[in-house]
Amino acid sequence: MYSELPEVLWASTGYRIKQLDKYQEFGQLRNMIVHFAAPAFDASTETLKFAFEVLDPIVRDVWGESFVEYSSYWDEVIISDGYLREQLETQSIQVHPETQKLMESP
Repeated sequence: MYSELPEVLWASTGYRIKQLDKYQEFGQLRNMIVHFAAPAFDASTETLKFAFEVLDPIVRDVWGESFVEYSSYWDEVIISDGYLREQLETQSIQVHPETQKLMESP
């Protein structure tokens, strides 16, 4: 189950999710959607928050890199046109400093 994943991750790897509260908040939204009780919220913003505030730090801690480095495989211009950076700034989403540098590089 989604709620058990942080403990399974810790038990199997010794890694603890740093933003556990944000992980759990996203899980609550997920559960509402799955059970057909979707609240009024901006799914794209919540997904970006989860990706950059929860998942990116995990990827950085485990593999020493960001998933942003691979985004051009799926969308060649998402970084170069500044759209992603603009969305993150507009929504005040926290981004790891190293990931921020990647998005600012030409």
